Amino acid sequence: LLVEFGLVGDNHSPARAAYLALHLTNTLLLLGALAMTAHFLSRRTGFMRGSLSVRNPAVPIAGLGVTLFVGVTGSLAALGDTLYPAHHLMHAMAEDFSSHSSWLLRIRWLHPAFAFLAGIFILWLVLRGLRRPADQFLALGVMIMLFVQYLLGLADLAMLTPIGMQMAHLCGADVLWISLVILSARLCLLPKAPAPAR
Repeated sequence: LLVEFGLVGDNHSPARAAYLALHLTNTLLLLGALAMTAHFLSRRTGFMRGSLSVRNPAVPIAGLGVTLFVGVTGSLAALGDTLYPAHHLMHAMAEDFSSHSSWLLRIRWLHPAFAFLAGIFILWLVLRGLRRPADQFLALGVMIMLFVQYLLGLADLAMLTPIGMQMAHLCGADVLWISLVILSARLCLLPKAPAPAR
């Protein structure tokens, strides 16, 4: 629809931001569904309907929701950077708080703010994963990817968001998202204990 409605190039309409946010949300949900499918099919047990028990899902669901929102705000920030390129870092930061700036620039602060909140959830999830020997490797990988994402975000900002850096940041976000979905599944969707023999 972005292409069909001409919401590309120099198009500044609010519809472009809305469709871009929907497109990224759908992409992340699709990646999550594919990751969950691969995860469940790789299990020897605990992948059939009725064979799983759900344990403490509230925080992981809320955390994944916040992480999803980080992606959406990141796509809007990238759109603002594309439509209104900055030539100096201090000028770009001043535009974030100027009443004369586009709304896309004035909401850029949401991306790092929600990235910080999502980081708290991710660290909580990592600490839970580190307590289980089978999940320690994945939990450490998630923590490393989170750190790399923060570094890529800072580098993207410092370099005034070149396309190559934006793509690296997006790729890292996808890998982090897939890993988070799998770690959440490992910690919250567990095989049911076998029924005691009679």
